[in-house]
Amino acid sequence: MIKFHNNEKIKKFIKLFFSKNGLTVQQILNVVIYKISPKRTILNYDPVTLIIYPTDRCNYQCPFCPHHTRLLKEKYPYFHEPVEDFTLEKFKQVVDLFPKTILITFAGVGEPLLHPQLFDMADYATSKNMYSQLITNGSLLDDEKIERILDNPNFYSVSVSLNAITPEKYAQSFDGRREIFEKVIFNIKNLVTKKRERKHPLLEIAVSFVIHKKNIFQAKSFIEFSEKLGADRITFLNLIDFGISGFEKENQLYEKDLEIKRYFEELKNFVKNRKIKVDLPVLFKDKIEKKCQWFFKNLSIDGAGNVGGCGRVMNPQPEYGNVFREGKNVWNNSYFQKMRKIFISPHEELPECCKNCVENRC
Repeated sequence: MIKFHNNEKIKKFIKLFFSKNGLTVQQILNVVIYKISPKRTILNYDPVTLIIYPTDRCNYQCPFCPHHTRLLKEKYPYFHEPVEDFTLEKFKQVVDLFPKTILITFAGVGEPLLHPQLFDMADYATSKNMYSQLITNGSLLDDEKIERILDNPNFYSVSVSLNAITPEKYAQSFDGRREIFEKVIFNIKNLVTKKRERKHPLLEIAVSFVIHKKNIFQAKSFIEFSEKLGADRITFLNLIDFGISGFEKENQLYEKDLEIKRYFEELKNFVKNRKIKVDLPVLFKDKIEKKCQWFFKNLSIDGAGNVGGCGRVMNPQPEYGNVFREGKNVWNNSYFQKMRKIFISPHEELPECCKNCVENRC
């Protein structure tokens, strides 16, 4: 998802409009309609972002991931049952259905770089004046893939899930794989160097860190380490409770926790006047408010065409609808209308996972 921070909003939107394959008037109007429209169950604009699940396959088994962890004793309620990889032809079909979309996010529950046609997809999106964003573990980011990224003038962002500054800490976060840490660091540095050499007009290189009570005091070191790597941005993400042992809600960061709040204020001062942009985590509040925008902005699609609206917990499922069966109408189908009604109406109760999500407790 494209996020605008502080005074970056106007600058980035202008850059998106005037770049070589910049946004069309129709795409800009679509964003404007999204911004000014009141929330309704049936929307008169296209999704702003398409979140594409290129593959369910992953080369990691991260302990905090509900889809690939070995720690879950029973299947997570919103588990995404593996489906076939997205084909290039199906991707083109989806993009052609929603020509007013501005951003394609390649993410999902697998590792996108395992898909052999990922960059062909991104190139096709560019041909339709759309921008691409990649969320990856970074282990497969070799020279060839870096060149494909830099050859695409509309590659907006590459975000690497890093979570550590030492092999030991990396092993705790990512499947016990100490030996891969140095490879990932090399890949990030290589991308930074080649981006500078090629003078890519748009690309932002980000690293992310899932933060919780057990690792929050590593945040300053992570900021300094990421700065030395040459990353443009750091994104700290508050822990999501998927019912995994050691990663439950007790370890999430809450505003009412005075020690966490004090350290959070320290972090705010620590990141001031730094070259690197830092997105600090959103702290949980006790009060639940219906603030989530996902179902009004984004459409998630897996390789079988199953859809979803949530980008945090509720992954695409057959019962939510299918873009290849319903076509463009899937964006306003009964599931999306039901979920939007829940967020619009003060009388409708949120699903349990939404009550425990930072989107509605910030």
